[in-house]
Amino acid sequence: MVHLARDADALTGRLSAALDGYDSPSRAPQDQQREAAARPADEVITDLSISLSRLEEVFALSSAAGWPQDCRAGEDSRAVAGAAAHRLHEVETHHTDLGLGYTALD
Repeated sequence: MVHLARDADALTGRLSAALDGYDSPSRAPQDQQREAAARPADEVITDLSISLSRLEEVFALSSAAGWPQDCRAGEDSRAVAGAAAHRLHEVETHHTDLGLGYTALD
């Protein structure tokens, strides 16, 4: 869940930068993820919720701006327009990691 929160933060930063016409790094440093993973579960869930709220806001702004086509989402050179699909893939991949019965076939 920490990874999903940091991924949401990184994607929020990339999209915000793209809206301003700039590129931005694509990932949070691994040490930030490790530190956050050591926190109690309720803090991790709150962190994820806050990160998701910020990402939803920037998705709305990106959609209203027409998903700036001339901008790339960080060093991996994904087009900004593919950000929502990337996020869906990331969430579905890690949803299977939780071992709650959700599989790649779902």
